[in-house]
Amino acid sequence: NGFATDLNEIPSFYGLLWNHPNLMRNLIDPLGQKNDNDDLYVIKDGLRSLFQNIIDVEDINIKYNVEITSINRYLNDEKHKICIMYHEDEYEKLIECDVLFNGTNDISLILPFITDITKEEEIAFGNFESHTLCITEFEYKYKTTPDLEMETIPNKEETTDDEESDTIDDDEQKELILNMDRKTSANVQEPLFKTIKDKTFTFYPQNLSKQGGLFKLEHRSSDNPAKKDSDSDNEMKTVKFIGYQMMNQEMVTCKDKDFEKVLVTDLKDIGFDVNNTKMIKQELVRFCPRWNNEDINNGIPWKVKDLLQGKYKNMYYIGESVCYQSVESVLKYNIQLQNKLNLS
Repeated sequence: NGFATDLNEIPSFYGLLWNHPNLMRNLIDPLGQKNDNDDLYVIKDGLRSLFQNIIDVEDINIKYNVEITSINRYLNDEKHKICIMYHEDEYEKLIECDVLFNGTNDISLILPFITDITKEEEIAFGNFESHTLCITEFEYKYKTTPDLEMETIPNKEETTDDEESDTIDDDEQKELILNMDRKTSANVQEPLFKTIKDKTFTFYPQNLSKQGGLFKLEHRSSDNPAKKDSDSDNEMKTVKFIGYQMMNQEMVTCKDKDFEKVLVTDLKDIGFDVNNTKMIKQELVRFCPRWNNEDINNGIPWKVKDLLQGKYKNMYYIGESVCYQSVESVLKYNIQLQNKLNLS
């Protein structure tokens, strides 16, 4: 979940938010005999439909593809509203706010745009750590029908007297071995596609222990239906995959080529013929920003929750940066903040 590549490295603060004791209890007691509000549940139509319903019902105006240039809270003027300057459609525009909720997934990235940032806020959010997630889209071609039949070599120990006259010489044996190798090469993908070609996701948790290891493979053939390759005498099919890798270091220290080298190695181990693999697109993402152990030990998460919320001109901090990245954790944090502000 981005907090560490080894369970032993996850801080207890995040580990208990991720797998809360109530969650563990409900896994043991799925019928909810304890009769509380922490039962397990699944949203029927997915989170996307939930968010769209919220937008429609609340008539929320969302602006996409804009670039924030500055946030000025005018801390020395109590009557002045918070001002956000941003670029949209080649114009610089202004939004005035009575209240500002900062829900960015990485609050540390917004700090440079706040013109009147305080020392207290810099200490609270300026030392975030993160991993680097690499997402690679690639296509893979494979044969659907082999062009060679498997041939076998007689076992001398099982040869009868009547068959001894047909024993093959060394040259014939070498030719048969060559044909077997070619046949095996043609079918090397068969075990692979029996296990993953019909799965949406395939996980390789053992690869999380190495830097940049391929830990998840997403099958996207539905986006790119299998098709024949006109340049080949045999029927070829093309399928699309998304590979997910992670390095336990900041994005500025990572290189695309490092991820690609590990990806090629892991695909070979899985069973892919890398010569039939074509990389389409690769993107690096700063993944799972979080407080470091020193900040947690210094009580920063609780200082933000109990002291910083609304302290500087009605600016509040919400989202995964101040709790845990799950929707449930974010909602519970928001409800707690709502109760604190007496907005319920």
